[in-house]
Amino acid sequence: MKRTCIFVQVTQHGSMVTAYAFDQDRIRVGRDPQSDVVLPSPDVSRLHCRLERQENGVEVHLVDSGSSNGTRVNGARVDRRHLESGDAIQIADYQLWIQLLDSHKASLIAQAEDNCNAPTLPRP
Repeated sequence: MKRTCIFVQVTQHGSMVTAYAFDQDRIRVGRDPQSDVVLPSPDVSRLHCRLERQENGVEVHLVDSGSSNGTRVNGARVDRRHLESGDAIQIADYQLWIQLLDSHKASLIAQAEDNCNAPTLPRP
């Protein structure tokens, strides 16, 4: 079955904070240190939202966890939203840039990062 690899670049005030590559089906985003993507701000809920890979292995949805300050995708406040490559999720003063790649492209990027010892994720 074809699976999508989920790349998340985190920026704050326009500066790169970190980047992640996920192959798991559920990604937790929040200020809780146990979250998969930790956003350490009092304006971020402990479990702010989740990114969930759907059963087909390709589609990814964002699900807000009832956060106090809300979650925005491409500027619109959402409770649940299908994500596409290039979408920007805004949580407080953080932006999470999403890239969805098939497993073959993801492995090529990982190999290039290992060979160059530098991140090669596209900058939004």
